[in-house]
Amino acid sequence: MQTPHRHLSSPPSPPPLYVPLTRSKPVPFSLRIPPMVRGGDQRRPSASKVLAVITLLPVGGTLLLLSGLSFIGSMIGLAVATPLFLIFSPVLVPEAIGIGLYVTGVLTSCAFGMTALSSLSWLLNYLRQAADSLPKRLRVVSCD
Repeated sequence: MQTPHRHLSSPPSPPPLYVPLTRSKPVPFSLRIPPMVRGGDQRRPSASKVLAVITLLPVGGTLLLLSGLSFIGSMIGLAVATPLFLIFSPVLVPEAIGIGLYVTGVLTSCAFGMTALSSLSWLLNYLRQAADSLPKRLRVVSCD
């Protein structure tokens, strides 16, 4: 069996960056452009959307102002408290380590407790499902 001869030629050109929208070829769905809206057919925003924008702009501006003021207050407080931190650092550093160890212990204890509760809950559900799958004559135990 002979293989056909291939002529050495230049590599094929890359596809164009855009596909012209012509009526002769079907255009893939991802490249379809919706028709432009004519001047008289423009949609107006609904009253609820306008009311939402009118309401949310002052609320958003107020919240942005409050966040900026709280940030400035935090920076001023840090600038005032930094010398105190330096003066009391021989006391604060061991205290911070102690508080960190205490918080770690409490969180570990809570994690172990939640693990134990979830394990017991799983075991209880497992036993309930196992009891439901037993035949009825094995479920009822009489003392007669």
